[in-house]
Amino acid sequence: MDLFQTPMLDQNPETENAPSSSSPQLEVPVIPTPDGASPAMAQWFEIKAQYPDTVLFFRMGDFFELFFADAELAAPIMEINLTHRGQHQGVPIPMCGFPAEQAASYLPKLVKKKFHVAIVEQVETALSRVKTKAKGPLKRDVVRIVTPGTLIEDELLNPTQTNLLLALYPIFSTRPTSRKTPPTLRQDTPIGAAWTDISTGSFETTSLPYKNLNDLLGRLTPAEILAPPTLTLSDSLSVSPFEPSSYSFEQARQKLSEHFNVLALESFGDFTHEEIMAAGCVVDYIKRTQAGKIPRLFTPLSQKDKTIMGIDPATRASLDILQTREGETRFTLFACVNATRTAAGARLLANWLSSPITDIEAIRARQAGWGALTTPLAAQQDLLPQLMGKLKTLPDMARALSRLSLRRGQPRDLGAIRDGLMVSRSLALLLQVHFQTTPPPPILADIALSLTQAEDLSSLLEKSLARNLPARLDEGGIIAEGYDKTLDDYRQLRDNNRQILGQLQAEYAEHYNLSSLKIRYHAQLGYVLEAPATAARHLKERPELILRQGTASLARFSTERLIALGQQIAEATEQAQAYESALFEKLVEESIYHQNLPDTIEKLALLDVLYSCASLSLKPGWTCPQMYNDTRFVLEKARHPIVEQALQKAERFAPNDCNLNAAQHVMLLTGPNMAGKSTFLRQTALAVILAQAGLPVPAQKVELGIVDRIFSRVGASDDLARGRSTFMMEMAETATILNQATERSFVVIDEIGRGTATLDGLAIAYAVLETIHNIVGCRTIFATHFHELPELAASLKQVKPFTMKVQEWKNTVVFLHEVVEGRAEKSWGIHVARLAGVPQPVVVRAQKLLAKLEKEYQIYSDDLPLLKIILPQAPNNTPEGPEERTEEGTKDVLRQQVAALDPDSLTPREALEELYHLKTLLNEL
Repeated sequence: MDLFQTPMLDQNPETENAPSSSSPQLEVPVIPTPDGASPAMAQWFEIKAQYPDTVLFFRMGDFFELFFADAELAAPIMEINLTHRGQHQGVPIPMCGFPAEQAASYLPKLVKKKFHVAIVEQVETALSRVKTKAKGPLKRDVVRIVTPGTLIEDELLNPTQTNLLLALYPIFSTRPTSRKTPPTLRQDTPIGAAWTDISTGSFETTSLPYKNLNDLLGRLTPAEILAPPTLTLSDSLSVSPFEPSSYSFEQARQKLSEHFNVLALESFGDFTHEEIMAAGCVVDYIKRTQAGKIPRLFTPLSQKDKTIMGIDPATRASLDILQTREGETRFTLFACVNATRTAAGARLLANWLSSPITDIEAIRARQAGWGALTTPLAAQQDLLPQLMGKLKTLPDMARALSRLSLRRGQPRDLGAIRDGLMVSRSLALLLQVHFQTTPPPPILADIALSLTQAEDLSSLLEKSLARNLPARLDEGGIIAEGYDKTLDDYRQLRDNNRQILGQLQAEYAEHYNLSSLKIRYHAQLGYVLEAPATAARHLKERPELILRQGTASLARFSTERLIALGQQIAEATEQAQAYESALFEKLVEESIYHQNLPDTIEKLALLDVLYSCASLSLKPGWTCPQMYNDTRFVLEKARHPIVEQALQKAERFAPNDCNLNAAQHVMLLTGPNMAGKSTFLRQTALAVILAQAGLPVPAQKVELGIVDRIFSRVGASDDLARGRSTFMMEMAETATILNQATERSFVVIDEIGRGTATLDGLAIAYAVLETIHNIVGCRTIFATHFHELPELAASLKQVKPFTMKVQEWKNTVVFLHEVVEGRAEKSWGIHVARLAGVPQPVVVRAQKLLAKLEKEYQIYSDDLPLLKIILPQAPNNTPEGPEERTEEGTKDVLRQQVAALDPDSLTPREALEELYHLKTLLNEL
């Protein structure tokens, strides 16, 4: 049963909560009926009917051509001219096209717009038609459907990023009563997920509750998602809908068992019902899009028991782990720490950063691996420079192997396997020599062993393949001379005939006394005698010469001898090419089914990542974190790696400490804008990610208890398309934290409550802080612009106030970017406005208004003195105290009170209270 009848469009618009698939729809204009179509266009109509929701790249000779709605829709996207070709039913046929060899330049433009493209090739040649005496147009068929999640060509892929195809399969406890009433998704609804990168063969699955689906999507960032209409997904995702009811559990199990050639999937691990369903969807979809071919996929690995630290999408977006909110990759955590030398290593490092782990032993194993590469002995032996020199010569073996397994590989893909295995052998020898006196840590020992597990294949490819390989299979010269005697004989026959051809040319030139007479090969005519038109006049009178073609500048002739020799050469060439192709196919089979080759490729990538970590650890100020199974959190002299890298050489990043312990697990951070609060928050979160990814951390010292989930609510954003304002997004992210955080989580929060009225925001901020302190109990940095909040939180014993150090100097403010104990006393908002370039009259006016407001308004409350309606102070006509004072007496008291004041010794709170008291005395006058 074909699961994906519509790989691009949602054909169930009446489903109430169907996803808004972002795949473009071919709606205008309507394609006419095939009645009266020419033979070639009849083929186009037949194939289009089978793949109505794809754009057809229809092979016409040396060109791919698009017709009707396909052409009108795709031409502006591919930036080529829309024209016409012939007529259909009396109307010109819209058409656009390009040379087939340039397909790699045009495919990405459509794939980026989330189109699905069906590649329609000529599956027979003109020569085969002559042999079979068949009539009509050459047979054409779809050889592949190109979708965002099924790319394999290097030109269409980012070498350092995975390209994942993800299938999602929900398991509902109840079934819908009709198509118009889909089942309800609950927070605990099980979702099966399976994903693969067919360009490398990775294949993983998991089962998770619906409430954690966004975390998974954020971690994987799939290029394409297969999902039923009952799952509502973001419009920004490329979704290919399918109908789960058309697919049974037994069908899914059977497809997987057949593909991996096993009787029971349990031999690979314990998979849930929903994992098997999702994995079956993946395999079925690949088989459909690849015209029945499936690449070499690794055996599925279930992640449901894997300990991966939870990171919600909002946190990922705020931390710039792999890309910024704008989609850039330059100023990201990955760009800062990446020192890998191979594409596969870069992809693995990106996976480590996007999926930090909570298994402390696995983290320590990674640390031990790169630590062993930085010992004094390693430095003495120049181990890292030697590793770098060898690693940077490694080709992308994983993607080459995938193309070979799909039978779309070229000779240089097989050459990449050969060259990579040669480097692998030299790397194994390097590690063996270095660790001959000191045993390596287990992770490096395992790598060294795996690098030599494909020696037999390496020897075979070195012996069989030519040193300089052609770009295409039909060019020949793939198999080395001397490897196969039969091929050498075919080649000798072919080459001898070519020598005879050269001798024959000399004979004809002498015989006809025409030195300009040459033997040329013509695609349609075969081997011909070619002579200038002016010199060929007397040749036309020779009966043994057959005029084949004449132009204004030359004439072409054939002879019976030349025709026979041409046939001999063609047959010898065809025999040599066919035999060489068969040998090439055998080598491909040996490669794609070699048991140890995938593991060798994986271990090469792992070694590259460990090299990258080791190089990073040698930078000044980077350290190996100490990991514990508790809730300690100590950072000394920590820095923000992205900001530090972006600074000019003359600038110095101000490092800061962070100590969250069981007695004081909440840091309440106040300070003005531009003082560095957000930078401090993000750098602590990034330190956690680096540490639990197994990497060095930019700090002097790190002691970290394992974090199960990390939350970062920093910065403002909105989602107007879904009707969510900035404040609504802020509250939604806050709700996620309060609902999902545990005692082992780490939370950084900035500016809670800033999106609403002052008092509302202050109340919300305090309530959230109180909940984190009293109920959640997680390690938290709570940054706020409400500098009244530390006083409100004085009763929360595990909250410790900190502030960003600021220095006032010459009527301006200097931000020192240092975190110190204490609390901010004011916001310095007007100073920041001045720094931002607000016009001076506005700044001056704001200062005057601020001074007036500070005099006329006060804040008071019964339970929370700073959290109440703000009202101007009412005149107090009632005499203060038990005794009635005269006006002169009141003046005396006022003078005494002012004279007794010591402004330098007063806290802001005490100063405010004294002002209120003095104002009360003044009102008595």
